[in-house]
Amino acid sequence: MANTFNIVWSGPKLDGKLDYSYWETLMSIHLKAQNLWNFIEPGLQEGADAAQQRRDQLALSQIHQGVDYTVFGKIANAKSAKEAWNTLKLSYKGVDKAQKAKLQSLRREYERYEMSSSETVEQYFTCVTDLVNKMRVYGEDMPDSKVVEKILRTMPMKYDHVVTTILESHDMDTMTIAELQGTMESHISRILEKSEKSTEKALKSRVNFNNVAESNRTQEGRGRGFNFQSRGRGSFRGRGRGN
Repeated sequence: MANTFNIVWSGPKLDGKLDYSYWETLMSIHLKAQNLWNFIEPGLQEGADAAQQRRDQLALSQIHQGVDYTVFGKIANAKSAKEAWNTLKLSYKGVDKAQKAKLQSLRREYERYEMSSSETVEQYFTCVTDLVNKMRVYGEDMPDSKVVEKILRTMPMKYDHVVTTILESHDMDTMTIAELQGTMESHISRILEKSEKSTEKALKSRVNFNNVAESNRTQEGRGRGFNFQSRGRGSFRGRGRGN
């Protein structure tokens, strides 16, 4: 039990630059891992004994450790972990109306986002996953199957054959985002490997063809030189006999 009260927050501190949704997710997992989340939801119960009050203060101290001094002022007067948590949540997420507006903005960005020609498959998946996670934080019900469908629908035309293969060989209703990324990268890797081998083979064939052509030209040149010398000797002898 003594070690329970020596918990140290090692995650990033919430400041004016760090995304609140990211911090909130990390901190909530940290509190749950330490069995302190019940002091956030539902919160310290009225009439709690000294041990429970102490654990509530431990949860509050974790939140204090997780914020930068520029943010600490917002929760300095909070008496409980739940009060501090809700203060930060209201400050960064705003009221319900503001949350809905933020979610609507994320939805538009998500729907419009398509893979660009300069992006790799890994970069595209990273950006889509980041948008999805933010939407989920703001309450959006976004199952993996829906994201998988969106990714396959917005891949560039050069990946059409890969998309078709995946659609024909996998169940889109149960496929996760991670599974899709792994499968797609595996297909593309094999295609690139075959392409490189074909290019290498073509280059070798071209080199061999050039070598044969050069060899033929060399042999042809030697043959012409021999005939010329033979004709020369023949003519010289002919003139000698005539004289």
